[in-house]
Amino acid sequence: MIFNELEYAKKMINSGFIQDKYSKELRILAKYYNKELNLKTDKIKEKLKEFCEKYLPKYNEVLHLDMIIKASRYGVKKNNRLLKIQSILITKNELTTIESLKDIKLETFSFVTLVLSKINKFVEENYKDHKKKKCNKKYEYYCNNLKEMFISSKIRCNKEQRESYIDLLSQTSLFDYTIFGTFKVNFVDEIEEVVIEINKYENFVLEYMKYKGENIGYCEVCEIPFYPTNNFQKYCKTCAKEIEKENHKDRNREYMRKVRSVDEGENS
Repeated sequence: MIFNELEYAKKMINSGFIQDKYSKELRILAKYYNKELNLKTDKIKEKLKEFCEKYLPKYNEVLHLDMIIKASRYGVKKNNRLLKIQSILITKNELTTIESLKDIKLETFSFVTLVLSKINKFVEENYKDHKKKKCNKKYEYYCNNLKEMFISSKIRCNKEQRESYIDLLSQTSLFDYTIFGTFKVNFVDEIEEVVIEINKYENFVLEYMKYKGENIGYCEVCEIPFYPTNNFQKYCKTCAKEIEKENHKDRNREYMRKVRSVDEGENS
């Protein structure tokens, strides 16, 4: 799940496709062109085509045209708004309740479930068409995507282990496991003092690890939290690779400049 499509679209424009889900990412880009730049279908189609020509591996205009057209049409639909979740706030009481589990894995899953439920509530209240579909009750919070819960927790576990964790969490008073296979969160407290503010959603579980006292760094480029391997690490792995690529290009340019200078000196 992509929690801030505005930032995601800007990142795509700068660096190309981020995942292998090309159709999904083109729809996000199409929404950005329409909702932020006010472009219409034909212009969006043209922009997406240029983007694919530049960044899509083995791009073929005939094979990929249908994907581009569908994304262009999707982007201009009124109800397909660009998801922009600025920040999710976690309060002192919520963290105290999570810590009462006294099991770091269950605490981690609970923290992630809480964050996802607040995101889901925000989306329900701000992005869903309530004329056709009734939203959840005003003060109820649900995590509707258990797959995302396990992915975001960064804890590796097989199917049997996942079912065990779901069972353990559902036995606590913190959650109700519904007949629809979702978690209803019972300990949301929006009034208490805010301790954690999440505005970067990649690796957001590390905010809880930092709260628990672990050494967490923040990338100086993208500001995403990460586990530093030493006290001097300034960048996450993704940004470090990009910076090294640029540095490599700079070194090559400098080397070629020096070679040309030597050749010119010998020929003069």
